[in-house]
Amino acid sequence: MSLYIGGRVYPEGSPLGTLFDAVKNLPSPLPDVKVDFDSNIYSMPSSRGSDCLITAKEKIEDLIKGKNNFLFSRESKLDDSAYHVRQGFVGFVTNQKIGTTNVQDCVALIIQDKEVKKTALAHITTGSQESSIRHILSCMPKGEKEVVPIGGRHDTGKYNVEKILTVLAKHKDNIFINKSYICDSAYIHDASYGFVASCYELNTGFGNIVVDPSNLHVSVGYPQLELHPLSVLEEGASSDLNQFPV
Repeated sequence: MSLYIGGRVYPEGSPLGTLFDAVKNLPSPLPDVKVDFDSNIYSMPSSRGSDCLITAKEKIEDLIKGKNNFLFSRESKLDDSAYHVRQGFVGFVTNQKIGTTNVQDCVALIIQDKEVKKTALAHITTGSQESSIRHILSCMPKGEKEVVPIGGRHDTGKYNVEKILTVLAKHKDNIFINKSYICDSAYIHDASYGFVASCYELNTGFGNIVVDPSNLHVSVGYPQLELHPLSVLEEGASSDLNQFPV
């Protein structure tokens, strides 16, 4: 079968670097402070390397107001309707929201079956193996899948992204990747340098995200509900509201 990135098909054997660049250049599933800030309130007059400087046109306090009144903040809102997947684990849901925290150099790998909407969220670490990613896919229904990778912050996270792409490129079902937020190394400063936070942290509250499987919407939030851990999951079997290590 085929891997589709941004609507373009990439046949098996495509160079890994080509796949990585294609995924990195996709639109973000989250608001991006670099392009979605409100120019009526802020300006971005200069940059220093990969850094961006935001200047407020009026007094603000530790927030950046985005378009459509979206507020970028360093604080994650608690979400008591979302289940929490721990670092190095994967969880499965169909109707419930799911999330993870402190993604940073790891990758929050979101996989959704297009037909039944069963959704996996895996917190992929440097210790996660390609075999674990294949195992996750084996626990999903057969058929086309939508994938959203988030994280891999800075160059140190590139290995995790490449590991995932290596597996997806060889998977037997059609895989579609239309949005991603990976390996963003830009830093945002306010004009007074009152705080220095990475664009990734501003977008995700230090790497805390919540996914709504009903529409595959990703938002900033800290999931509060706990998933039951399973130490072993048989090949091809998965159960909602459980998580197992990857």
